[in-house]
Amino acid sequence: MSNSKPSETTLRVDEPFVSIVIPTRNSSSNLPRLLQSIEAQGYHRREVIVVDNNSSDATSSIATDYGCTVLHAGPERSNQRNTGALTAHGDFLLFVDSDMELAPGLLETCIRVSQEVDGVCIRETTIGDGYWVRVRSFERSRYFRTNLFEAARGFWRDVFSQLGGYDATLTGLEDYDLHARFVEMGFRLGWVETPLFHHEEGLTLSEYLRKRAYYGRTDRRYAARYPQRWREQRSLMRRIQYVLGGPMQPADLILLPGLAIMRGLERLVRARVS
Repeated sequence: MSNSKPSETTLRVDEPFVSIVIPTRNSSSNLPRLLQSIEAQGYHRREVIVVDNNSSDATSSIATDYGCTVLHAGPERSNQRNTGALTAHGDFLLFVDSDMELAPGLLETCIRVSQEVDGVCIRETTIGDGYWVRVRSFERSRYFRTNLFEAARGFWRDVFSQLGGYDATLTGLEDYDLHARFVEMGFRLGWVETPLFHHEEGLTLSEYLRKRAYYGRTDRRYAARYPQRWREQRSLMRRIQYVLGGPMQPADLILLPGLAIMRGLERLVRARVS
């Protein structure tokens, strides 16, 4: 596989065709909101590829009704994303999850920023009601542009090919893994301020920990590959450094104990399953 990269002065395709790849599984409650947000984008040179993993609800029919290309693959979202990328016709690939929503103008901003870089990291904003959602939203707002707790979601097709796609043996850390390879190979990263909304309405602490325990099953494989990076990503002190590194509002102070509890318990449950 070639490691050649565009030169620093290379400009990419003018008005590229964009392929949006969405892995799904029983996503009928969230998928319409995401697809409506894509339809509302001002950038129309696009296709939407939904890669479903044996849903038992109306996910596939909803995607078909919205004019999406519907594929079927599993067992996890890494392979679903790779399957979608292989079928895609786009010059530029954007990977989003079914519980997300594109802010107005996001596609246009991605393309504009991407013209002089090889991939983009998009500001992800957690939205919803409840204390733990507020904790998640606060924490994520402190990580943008850290290059440690964020991961690229948009790639030029040739770059994604050179990276070899997502590692299908990882679940939960596949985004970090692909981003680490992107950085190690010297590709240029851009940052998109227009948000990608992540809906986590009604999130409970137990629900959060169950999901992290599921993701933690492949932690050791990732840790063996990136030992220094993994130590930093697990470090509570490293996270605190970022969380406390910028201005805070008085209302943010009540979220700090919850963040410490959430991350501390997550570390325990992931250690048990990895």
